[in-house]
Amino acid sequence: MEQTKQPRVKKARRHYEQFKVDAVRLLTESGGPLAEVARELGIGRSELKRWQKQWARSASPSVAFPGNGKAWVENKELEDLRKELARVKEEREILVFILKVMVGKTSSRPAVFA
Repeated sequence: MEQTKQPRVKKARRHYEQFKVDAVRLLTESGGPLAEVARELGIGRSELKRWQKQWARSASPSVAFPGNGKAWVENKELEDLRKELARVKEEREILVFILKVMVGKTSSRPAVFA
């Protein structure tokens, strides 16, 4: 009987400490090939291998997988603030240019208009 290859469905990234711990334990206890265990869990081989290395270098799961689940929120906020800063800098450059034109100090365009 020929087995057809199922299309790989990209799953949402898993950043859960307990999931990582369970995945490494399953890999260790099953003794099965890393690729097979990773496929069963729906994660990449390199990701499981990285978790295995993190686990081996640490004394406990909280040290191995220190994420607290809030980093993406902080990264999103930082990204939003950087975008806002870029917008405000552009607005400032435009206003400085307009002021200089009104005073008659320049006739060249700012980088924003170039």
